[in-house]
Order: sequence, then C-alpha cells, then structure tokens
Amino acid sequence: MEEQAKTTGCVKPEGFTGRRVIQLLEKSGLEIREDEFVSLTARKLNGNPFALLVAIIISQNTTDKAAIKAYKRLNEMLGGRLTPEKIVELGQERIEEPLRPAGLSRQKARWIYEAARAIIDNGGERILTEKPPDELRQILLKIPGIGKKTVDVFMSQVRGEQVFAVDTHARRIAKRWCLEDTNNYDRISKAFSEFFKGEDLVKAHKLVIALGRKWCIARKPKCKECPLREICPYAVQHSSSTTKQEKNIGLSRK
Repeated sequence: MEEQAKTTGCVKPEGFTGRRVIQLLEKSGLEIREDEFVSLTARKLNGNPFALLVAIIISQNTTDKAAIKAYKRLNEMLGGRLTPEKIVELGQERIEEPLRPAGLSRQKARWIYEAARAIIDNGGERILTEKPPDELRQILLKIPGIGKKTVDVFMSQVRGEQVFAVDTHARRIAKRWCLEDTNNYDRISKAFSEFFKGEDLVKAHKLVIALGRKWCIARKPKCKECPLREICPYAVQHSSSTTKQEKNIGLSRK
C-alpha cells in the first residue's frame, strides 16, 4: 500500500512517517555536533538569547564553519560579553571587521547593530524570553536582515516554540520527500510541521539539517548509505530506476 503525495508524480512508500524518520536517524547515530552549528557554539560560549540571535544572523548566506569563525572573533572582541548594550557601545563599524570570515560583513554588522538598538528600545534583552511570541515576532521581523527563517530558528531554539525553520537543506529534502515542490517558505514549513506532527519539531529540524549535510546532499546524494533508504520516496524511486537500467543493460549485452 502506498500513499500518493501532494507533489506531482511522487509516491510515498508505506511506513514513511515523521516518527519512523526520527527513529531511524537517531538509531543511525546521526550526531548534531556542537562544532557544526554556530547557534550551538553561541549557546556554549555565551548562552544568553541575544548572543544566539547574533549567531543566527551571522550564519546567513554562509557555511556554519565560516559563521563559527566570525562569531568567535566577535565574541573575543567583546570579551565574552555579547549583549545589545555592548554592541551599541562599540558601534556598527567596529563590529564589521570580525565578521569578515562569514561574508557580507558590512550588512551583517548593520543588521546586528539594528537588532541591538531595537531590543534596547523595546525593553532590553529580557524581551527575547519574556515577550509573548507573537509580539516578539513582530518586533524581530521589523529589523533589517531578519526574516522568517531567522525568527523561526531563534524562537525554536531559545523559546522552544514548535515551528519548523526552512533553510536550503530543508527545501531540498521537502522536494525529495514529496512534501512540497515549491520554494514557498510558509508552505514548506507547514508541510514539515504536518509530517512531523506529534513529534518534537526542534529535534526534527536539527535531524533534517544533519541529514542534509551528511547523506541527502545537493549533488549525488548518498542514498545507498542513508538509513532512510528503504522508506525515502527519493531513494526508493531512484533505486528502482537504477535497477531497471541495470537490467536493460544486462539484456542488451546478451
């Protein structure tokens, strides 16, 4: 028995559920390593919510490796005191240099500075943990450089809000899993939320990102090594196509 997917031409194999995916990924020993995620690095080095927001902003349009390097440089410049007040005290121009490894340093310095100003103007860093979620979202989304993904990552990691942030890995996997074939952020986020309904979306999100980095990579995905190969729509479909091609090649040689 197979379930027809929402996306055109896709078929979901039986047993392909959010719970089963999480079980198989956890059983495989897939690790969410601290040194591979800049937000986890920020949590270890600082732990305060503003520092995590800064880390997420730095991570935009770059690799986590580059973002971690830039974050550590900024944190060192600030003497480990990565707070809105300290950022405003230093000023936008001075925080630009340590951000260079992550690229777009001028823009990111401005976004971080504007974020610090907005947070101070709205009551200080405590609003990041005390403000009602919807009100905080509105404040953050008005800050230049902060979009839905940045807010969702922050809200899930800092506030434990059950939302599914969408990055390049999630977009790719959503299509391969036959969950959503567009690039629309809201639709992809909703599709993952429905697929993992009843599960911890914060955990599911981290596992999906780790999966996208290790096995479900953009070019030449490692389906044969992936623990989801027996239930993943993409892996099953391509495995079937490969088998047919091999049979046809064998027949043509006879």
